[in-house]
Amino acid sequence: MSFSGIVTIPGSGGGMMLGGYLVKRFRLKCRGIIRLCACSMSISLLLAPSFMTYCTRPPIAGVSVAYNGTSTGSLTSSCNEDCGCNTAAYEPVCIENEMLFFTPCHAGCKNVTEDKGVKIYHSCSCLDTSLSGNNTVPEVTDGICTKDCVWLYVYCVLMLFIMVVSFATMSPGTTPGPILLGFILDSTCRVWSEKCDGGRGSCWVYDTEDMSTRLMIWWIAIKVTGITFFLLASFVYRAPKESSHNENPTVEIPDPIGSISMTLDVNGKTDPVFTKM
Repeated sequence: MSFSGIVTIPGSGGGMMLGGYLVKRFRLKCRGIIRLCACSMSISLLLAPSFMTYCTRPPIAGVSVAYNGTSTGSLTSSCNEDCGCNTAAYEPVCIENEMLFFTPCHAGCKNVTEDKGVKIYHSCSCLDTSLSGNNTVPEVTDGICTKDCVWLYVYCVLMLFIMVVSFATMSPGTTPGPILLGFILDSTCRVWSEKCDGGRGSCWVYDTEDMSTRLMIWWIAIKVTGITFFLLASFVYRAPKESSHNENPTVEIPDPIGSISMTLDVNGKTDPVFTKM
């Protein structure tokens, strides 16, 4: 189940409406808006540890843990090197809810059966019998290992609050550093897809722990920078002087006979003055 839409849409939309309401409710001028932005960023900065709330994922053979004497960072081992496996598609299989293989091919599986819509793989040469707990052949099922994680709900609540506070000082259409953020996410990728031409495609597996740490550092950096400049702007800002206006402006109304100049006084009365064309 995806919670991204539930968090981002209400959070960003509600935050922008909250910002507009605060400006209107307290009749904030330029200096007040600057301080509101600094306050919003300060609250967001205090919520930076929210990025460290994540659910641990089961280890992936060849990615986060070694298997059959193979070092991490290589999905190919002696048990599957003759299978011709690749990373063009991510089809994870789970072993007893304890370990993931990138695909059935990387687990060395040769046969598959289906039970109530669930694929079960057999004759897998890369399995460790100790994973089953009784030294028997462990069961290999299709899909990612699932475990209950209470941190998911905690994270969603915290991120919703972060979105509201952050977008309270943003205008619609604002994009927060997409290039830098994309670079940070790409730097935490552990397995990339392979294109037919041998190039690199999209990321299949991210290191969630590394991603959480990098995102928190990125968040703290941009918030500290933003707060610094907002506070600096608040101190150096000088309100513009009231410009003098003509107390008796005239409005020229074209007329076929002549022109009528309407002189407006401070009491709102009008005195028509006819002038000849």
